Amino acid sequence: MTRQHRDRAPEGITRDPSQRGTPLIVERAAYFALVNQGIGSREAARQVGVNYRTAKYWRATAKAAAVAAVSPVQPVAISTRYLSLHERIVIADRVREPGMSLRGIATELGRPVSTITRELDRNQQPDGTYQPHQAHKMALARRPRPKTSKIMADPVLRAVVQDGLDQRWSPRQITRRLRRDHPDRPEWHVTHETIYQALYVQAKGGLRREVAAWLRTGRVARRPQTRPDQRRSRMATEMVMISDPPPIGRWRRNVATKARVALSSSEDMPVSLSVSRIVRVAGFMLGHLQK
Repeated sequence: MTRQHRDRAPEGITRDPSQRGTPLIVERAAYFALVNQGIGSREAARQVGVNYRTAKYWRATAKAAAVAAVSPVQPVAISTRYLSLHERIVIADRVREPGMSLRGIATELGRPVSTITRELDRNQQPDGTYQPHQAHKMALARRPRPKTSKIMADPVLRAVVQDGLDQRWSPRQITRRLRRDHPDRPEWHVTHETIYQALYVQAKGGLRREVAAWLRTGRVARRPQTRPDQRRSRMATEMVMISDPPPIGRWRRNVATKARVALSSSEDMPVSLSVSRIVRVAGFMLGHLQK
């Protein structure tokens, strides 16, 4: 008898076919009861009427659950640029105090006033109250990235944006038209950046020509936006202006190198060109020495 046949339960202990696919809750409890009594794992599985592989899976999951219960859960570190739960509790307490302004709350927390205003607008309850713990949960739920684009999630909005692109409107014109024609649909009031991102995500493979046809600029990739203080020079070294000549030692070495090149290459070039180059180098040297 092979091992595969030994692992199978005897025919007299097999389950009713109508119960197949249902959780083995009773069998699992009976199996662990037999194991706790000192019976071997294979023998306990045979007595309960389950496959030995199922018993091994039960033991592995039970061990993993025990380790997870003992191991402490490490809290997820949140960047200081986001409001913490403690700051939200302070906001909730100060908002209820009479005479406390939003600017005073922002000063106490060391945050801009716009951060406090945005927090109260986004995370308040439908009845207008501000609950700090619920607001913290709402903020954490919005944080995961990447998110589904509004244009990709709403087929009607996608059709409206596509119609504007077909009419050769720019994304900024489309966003202004959405705000003007649909003032009662705030979820449609997207920014032009949202439309650009939706377009450039599709600018791959065969869709590059379609994206180029939609945009009047014809670009299929974003032009990098670099701030003036982050721009890098195209030159490997800084340029030297004619009005700012190099030091005398460095100048003499450069002139000497040019003279050697002119003299060494004079054999393979016309006499007039060789003489012209030598005279030009000598003139530079005399002019600098006169200064």
